[in-house]
Amino acid sequence: MSYAIVYSSKTGNTALLAQTLRQTLPESDCIYFGAPAPEALAADTLYVGFWTDKGSCDAEMGAFLQQLTGQKVFLFGTAGFGGAPAYFDQILTRVKANLGQQVQVIGSYM
Repeated sequence: MSYAIVYSSKTGNTALLAQTLRQTLPESDCIYFGAPAPEALAADTLYVGFWTDKGSCDAEMGAFLQQLTGQKVFLFGTAGFGGAPAYFDQILTRVKANLGQQVQVIGSYM
């Protein structure tokens, strides 16, 4: 099963999470690691990281998520404000709104 780790990071915090995923998952199955790019769309599973911009993901990541067509997705994000689970759930709900119905969210972490 192939996977890609796609992330955007303004302060470096999301990049640290992405790097940790890369070190944890089997390297041989990774087909892409980096900023949103068409090459990542070929993966079966995408680990998608974002920084929080106005209560959702940044515009570039939102546009990328809208291109997904049936992959499995694990969302992970960072937020410089808030610490309540309800706040993080609101962010994840807004991010998920960028996904088509055929995309399966297999997990999330904020």
